Amino acid sequence: MPRTKEQNEKIRESKKERILDAALSLYVRFGYNGTDMDEVAANAGVAKGLVYYYYKTKNDLFRELFDTAVEKAADFSRMFYKASESMSPVEKLVKYSADIFGMTLGDPRLIRFAMRMPFDAYAVFGPGEWEKGLAISVEHRDNLEKIIASGMAEGSMKCTDAASAANSFWTVYAANLFNFTGMMAGRGYEDRLNDRMSLIEGMLAFGMAGLGVDEKAWKKEMAGLITERRI
Repeated sequence: MPRTKEQNEKIRESKKERILDAALSLYVRFGYNGTDMDEVAANAGVAKGLVYYYYKTKNDLFRELFDTAVEKAADFSRMFYKASESMSPVEKLVKYSADIFGMTLGDPRLIRFAMRMPFDAYAVFGPGEWEKGLAISVEHRDNLEKIIASGMAEGSMKCTDAASAANSFWTVYAANLFNFTGMMAGRGYEDRLNDRMSLIEGMLAFGMAGLGVDEKAWKKEMAGLITERRI
């Protein structure tokens, strides 16, 4: 019996997802210029002709990959902010940190992708749309700025400029996340759990000190994360 239109669409989407996933794995290792369509096809386990059926050029493939990543990053930030409206700024910053680390643990390629993407945005999107490539980092940094600005307003954070503080905090995030993903390969869950807790605490100790947040306040919120099993 011939497949239905819906079945054909599911098969089509499944194959596209395999191709995009293969492209992501190769991209985080070799970058845009170092990835070619033959490798994508081999990594996805599909014929090269099928890759070109869905994506006429490598640029077409990477535009969709980048667009998908940007939208996922935006969804993460929007969902967090909707769920955290009632939290204090310190609680929000601690939980935001834990959630980003948790997301990265689920797929260590994500932070490597986010760090590479801005450097290849011009090549993928061209002169008219290259700023799309900055969207992941900008989205998270802007949300950090909002949290810090609200902490300054209530007096729990004693820095003088929310934008500069957010840039510094995001730099600490990126460095620790990159280190974190490098530590994860081939290790058991308990080891990963212990690493995650120590890395989050170390990152927060440095970042919160820069914001002038009382150590007892953020450690109290971190203890709550352990109780909630968020870390």
